Amino acid sequence: MAKPKESSMTLAEVLSRKAHRPDYETRPTHIEGLSLRIEEGKDPQLLRRNLGKLATSGKMVARLRGQISKLKKREESRADIVTDLAVGHEGLRGFTSESANLSLTVFPSYSIDWVRDKLKESLGVAYQTVVGEDLNATVSVPLGQETPFGPLTSDMVEAALTRGLYDFGFSEEDVKSIVHTEIGLRVDEARLGEMITNDQINLVEGTATVTETWKILTNPIDKTLK
Repeated sequence: MAKPKESSMTLAEVLSRKAHRPDYETRPTHIEGLSLRIEEGKDPQLLRRNLGKLATSGKMVARLRGQISKLKKREESRADIVTDLAVGHEGLRGFTSESANLSLTVFPSYSIDWVRDKLKESLGVAYQTVVGEDLNATVSVPLGQETPFGPLTSDMVEAALTRGLYDFGFSEEDVKSIVHTEIGLRVDEARLGEMITNDQINLVEGTATVTETWKILTNPIDKTLK
């Protein structure tokens, strides 16, 4: 994918394009077997050398993408072998090879999805010392909906969050459908691990779901360490 850059089109042109997406047509060139894909109504004029650059570079992009895709599959297959060996042999974390000038390290990383109620039950009074909470709220604004104060706007909803949406005549069910909240947990996992190591707490079953992902790092051997 090409690197993003500032658009050559104006904002109005971009929005118009989104509303009316162009159709494409195929137009033959004076080079046998080569046709251009162009937007209908446009007439790009390319010199013969630029036609050659376009075709040659496009073919190379397609060829390299095909090679990358094949190499990626081969890499994944070999990485699975390395990972399986590490999993099957406790403590194995890679190798170094002087002939290949290669240092390979394979190691697991863990993602923990906490269950708030179970974590509270596990920690008891220690919960607030280990866990922080972030309340994330998303408000879906049905713009234009009539209220006792006129058609609903985002500014009105923002004001309502401080006073209470009930002031606008919404029922409790209406408020539930408009305001969505989610509590994110910030768990001091290192501190929690220390507490477990020191037998200060016991985690109840179902406190979290742990996902394991193995990573492989490869680097030239750092000969300065010898």
